Amino acid sequence: MPLRPLESMNFNFQSNPPAEVRIHGQKVLGTFSTDADRGYCDDDRNRRFFLEPDNEVDFDYTKGFEEYVDMGDDPNVTSLTNVLCWMRNHRSLLTESGILDTKASRLNVDFVGRRGLLRNLLEAGGDKDLDIQLLVTLYRGTYFISGIWKNEEKLPRNQQMIAASAKLFRQFITSKDGYTPDTPAPVNDNASFYAMMSANCGRHRLLFSSEVQAERMDEITPPQRNYLNIRTIPNRQKKINPMKALRWWAANTISDISEIVCGIRDDKRRIVQTFQYIETNKLQTEYAQNKWRPKACIKTMESLLSQIKELVQDDDASTVYHLVLEPVEGSWGLEQRLSSRRFVSRGKRTDDFTFVEESLLHNILGIN
Repeated sequence: MPLRPLESMNFNFQSNPPAEVRIHGQKVLGTFSTDADRGYCDDDRNRRFFLEPDNEVDFDYTKGFEEYVDMGDDPNVTSLTNVLCWMRNHRSLLTESGILDTKASRLNVDFVGRRGLLRNLLEAGGDKDLDIQLLVTLYRGTYFISGIWKNEEKLPRNQQMIAASAKLFRQFITSKDGYTPDTPAPVNDNASFYAMMSANCGRHRLLFSSEVQAERMDEITPPQRNYLNIRTIPNRQKKINPMKALRWWAANTISDISEIVCGIRDDKRRIVQTFQYIETNKLQTEYAQNKWRPKACIKTMESLLSQIKELVQDDDASTVYHLVLEPVEGSWGLEQRLSSRRFVSRGKRTDDFTFVEESLLHNILGIN
C-alpha cells in the first residue's frame, strides 16, 4: 500500500504554512566530521573556532598551497552516505525531534539532501545560467535528492591558488580550541566539519547537511547563528559580483548563517591583506544590483520542490529519477521566466545505479 504524501499528514513540528513563502525554522540537530578521504566520522575532530585577527592581516596564501588538497566535486554524483550514516547513528535524536516516526517506519520530512544542492535550488530564481541535474529517489514518503556535477576544466596554477585562498585563510584565522592559533599544517578540504540541520521552505520540510567553516564561541546563541562562512575577494573589486553575492546569500540563508568573514586579497603580492565582515541580509541591498530578489528566489525554490513531488511518483529505494533544470535564454521578461522555471523529467534511470543505500535506509527506519 503506498504511503500518504507527507503534507496530508498532521505533524506537530509545523503549523499551517505562512502566507508569505519563507525559509525558516532552521535547527541544528547534530554534527559530524569527514576524514581525508571524505569518509564519515561521528565526532567533532574538524570543528574550528574563529580567532579575530588584527585588521592588517598580510596572510601569504601561497604558503601551504603545495600541500593543499581541494575537495572538488564528487565523481559525477554527490553521495548521501555521510548524511545517512549520521541519521543511522542518531535515531534517538531524530525521534526526539519528531523527525523519525518509529511506529510508521518513516521520516516526517519531505526532502533529505545536502546544502549545496538546496543552495542551487534557491539560486535558480536569480541565476539564469544555472543548469541543475537532479537525481531523486522517493522512499516511504521522503524524497532523497542528489546532483550530477559537470567536470570543469582544470584552472591555471595562479587561479588555483586564488580559488584555494579562502580555505587557506580559514585555517589562519581559526583554531581547534578558539584561544590559541594552531601549528600550521597542510589543509585537506576533504576533512571537513558539518552540521545536520532541519528547516522549512514554505510548506516543505528539509533535512540536510551543512558545512561549518568556522564558529564563534557563544553557548547562549543558537549554534547556526555562531557559524561563519569564510570568503575572499580581490582588493580591486570594490563591489561583489551580483551572482557571487547570490551564491553567498543562498548558502547562508539555507543554514541561517548571519555573517561572512571576507578576506581582501592583493593578488599581485599574493596575500590576504585585510578583512571585513559582511552581513548576510546586506548582500541583496548592497550587491545584487537589481539582478535578483530574495523573495523571488525563495518562491522559486518552493515551486521547484513542489515540482519534484509532482514528477517523482514511484516510492522505491531502487528507483532513481533524473530531472533537469535548463538555463534561461535571453533577458526579455527575465524575472517572470526565472520565477516560472520548471524541471524537465528525463525519466527513470534504466541501469542498476542508486545513490542511497537501502540497507542504511532500513537501519534508520528500523525495518528488518
